[in-house]
Amino acid sequence: MKLYGNNFSFNSNKVRFAANAMGIQYEFQTVDLAGGDQRKPEFLKINPSGRIPCLHNGDFVVYESNTIMRYLAETTNSPLYPKDIEKRTIVNQWLDFGSIHLGGAMGKIFFNTLVYKFVGGTVDERSLSEGRQFLANHLKLVENQLGKTAFVTGEVMTLADFNILAILDPTEVTGSDISAYPKVVAWRKKLQAQDFYQKVYSSFADFVNGAMQKA
Repeated sequence: MKLYGNNFSFNSNKVRFAANAMGIQYEFQTVDLAGGDQRKPEFLKINPSGRIPCLHNGDFVVYESNTIMRYLAETTNSPLYPKDIEKRTIVNQWLDFGSIHLGGAMGKIFFNTLVYKFVGGTVDERSLSEGRQFLANHLKLVENQLGKTAFVTGEVMTLADFNILAILDPTEVTGSDISAYPKVVAWRKKLQAQDFYQKVYSSFADFVNGAMQKA
């Protein structure tokens, strides 16, 4: 099983968190986004959309990060994606919420504070401001939820936790202050200390700072 992705990509990393938590063995193939690997014919044969992550399992290929996580959970019968229809629906709800709202916001912030430097882009101050406002608005809902339950969807960890955890990974390197959400801060620290996270990196900030020093 081969997972194509990049350490800078929170969509790639959430799949790695989930696979690690499920005990799945996989080969991680780095796709050099700055170098344009995702646009090369050999990669487009694997994923015509030219996006990461992408999972290659034998002759079966699947992309879109949430779909990959669900596929891995289904194939391993993992409780991280519950069978009960109502519980599963709540997981799907928070997966969508995380990707659409938090992911969209952090994507704007991440690009305009860091990624633009690697791809020859320019800072869009309006987009950056919108991203920070959207992140603050939507983190309120996560904070409220974590005030009622230990994890995002209830008392046990699910795929929804990996999704939001990865999306918030750039918090420190983008200068995003989330101290107003102490429940979110504590939840992040709890999950970041676990093996599934530490197998990817000790912290996203350490990884990024190390990469920038080498650049």
